Amino acid sequence: MKPKKLPKLASGSWINNDFGVWIGSEKNNICWEILRKIKDLIGKKKKKIKNMEKVKEYFYILEGSDWNWWNTFDEPTGSFRKIYLSYVKKVFQILKEKPPKSLKKL
Repeated sequence: MKPKKLPKLASGSWINNDFGVWIGSEKNNICWEILRKIKDLIGKKKKKIKNMEKVKEYFYILEGSDWNWWNTFDEPTGSFRKIYLSYVKKVFQILKEKPPKSLKKL
Protein backbone atom coordinates (compact mmCIF):
# COMPACT_ATOMS: atom_id res chain seq x y z
CA MET A 1 0.00 0.00 0.00
CA LYS A 2 1.37 3.40 -0.96
CA PRO A 3 1.24 6.20 1.59
CA LYS A 4 -1.39 8.85 0.95
CA LYS A 5 -1.24 12.51 1.83
CA LEU A 6 -3.69 13.56 4.52
CA PRO A 7 -5.74 16.63 3.62
CA LYS A 8 -6.03 17.62 7.29
CA LEU A 9 -4.78 16.31 10.61
CA ALA A 10 -6.52 17.30 13.85
CA SER A 11 -4.42 17.95 16.94
CA GLY A 12 -6.02 15.21 19.01
CA SER A 13 -5.92 17.41 22.11
CA TRP A 14 -9.24 17.86 23.87
CA ILE A 15 -8.02 21.13 25.40
CA ASN A 16 -8.95 24.01 23.08
CA ASN A 17 -8.41 21.69 20.10
CA ASP A 18 -4.80 22.84 19.86
CA PHE A 19 -1.43 22.30 21.48
CA GLY A 20 -1.33 25.64 23.33
CA VAL A 21 -1.11 24.11 26.81
CA TRP A 22 1.46 21.54 25.71
CA ILE A 23 4.05 23.82 24.08
CA GLY A 24 5.30 27.36 24.22
CA SER A 25 5.85 28.07 27.91
CA GLU A 26 9.40 28.07 29.24
CA LYS A 27 8.79 24.95 31.34
CA ASN A 28 7.17 23.06 28.49
CA ASN A 29 9.96 23.98 26.11
CA ILE A 30 12.53 22.76 28.65
CA CYS A 31 10.67 19.45 28.97
CA TRP A 32 10.56 18.94 25.20
CA GLU A 33 14.26 19.86 24.90
CA ILE A 34 15.11 17.30 27.59
CA LEU A 35 13.05 14.63 25.81
CA ARG A 36 14.85 15.45 22.57
CA LYS A 37 18.20 15.12 24.33
CA ILE A 38 17.19 11.74 25.75
CA LYS A 39 16.05 10.54 22.33
CA ASP A 40 19.35 11.62 20.80
CA LEU A 41 21.30 9.85 23.57
CA ILE A 42 19.29 6.66 23.05
CA GLY A 43 20.29 6.73 19.39
CA LYS A 44 23.96 7.36 20.18
CA LYS A 45 24.28 4.86 23.04
CA LYS A 46 21.89 2.08 22.01
CA LYS A 47 24.68 -0.48 21.65
CA LYS A 48 26.73 0.70 24.64
CA ILE A 49 24.18 0.60 27.46
CA LYS A 50 23.19 -2.78 28.91
CA ASN A 51 19.88 -1.58 30.33
CA MET A 52 18.64 0.21 27.19
CA GLU A 53 15.20 -1.44 27.36
CA LYS A 54 14.65 0.21 30.75
CA VAL A 55 15.80 3.57 29.33
CA LYS A 56 13.30 3.21 26.49
CA GLU A 57 10.54 2.25 28.91
CA TYR A 58 11.20 5.35 31.02
CA PHE A 59 11.47 7.50 27.90
CA TYR A 60 8.06 6.31 26.65
CA ILE A 61 6.57 7.05 30.07
CA LEU A 62 8.00 10.58 29.92
CA GLU A 63 6.94 11.10 26.33
CA GLY A 64 3.37 10.00 27.06
CA SER A 65 3.13 11.91 30.32
CA ASP A 66 0.59 14.65 30.95
CA TRP A 67 3.29 16.60 32.77
CA ASN A 68 3.45 19.17 29.98
CA TRP A 69 -0.19 19.88 30.66
CA TRP A 70 0.11 19.96 34.44
CA ASN A 71 3.14 22.23 34.50
CA THR A 72 1.25 25.01 32.70
CA PHE A 73 -0.55 25.80 35.94
CA ASP A 74 1.04 28.25 38.37
CA GLU A 75 1.34 25.61 41.08
CA PRO A 76 1.53 22.18 39.48
CA THR A 77 0.81 19.20 41.67
CA GLY A 78 3.99 18.31 43.53
CA SER A 79 3.58 14.56 43.20
CA PHE A 80 3.31 14.74 39.39
CA ARG A 81 6.45 16.88 39.32
CA LYS A 82 8.37 14.45 41.55
CA ILE A 83 7.34 11.44 39.48
CA TYR A 84 8.22 13.11 36.17
CA LEU A 85 11.60 14.33 37.41
CA SER A 86 12.41 10.95 38.95
CA TYR A 87 12.05 9.30 35.53
CA VAL A 88 14.19 11.97 33.88
CA LYS A 89 16.91 11.48 36.48
CA LYS A 90 16.75 7.67 36.20
CA VAL A 91 17.22 7.87 32.43
CA PHE A 92 20.28 10.09 32.69
CA GLN A 93 21.69 7.91 35.46
CA ILE A 94 21.38 4.73 33.36
CA LEU A 95 22.84 6.54 30.34
CA LYS A 96 25.74 7.70 32.55
CA GLU A 97 25.09 11.32 31.64
CA LYS A 98 24.53 14.41 33.75
CA PRO A 99 20.98 15.75 33.57
CA PRO A 100 20.75 19.15 31.88
CA LYS A 101 21.04 22.17 34.18
CA SER A 102 17.70 23.36 32.80
CA LEU A 103 16.06 20.57 34.83
CA LYS A 104 16.36 22.83 37.89
CA LYS A 105 13.90 25.28 36.28
CA LEU A 106 11.07 22.76 36.36
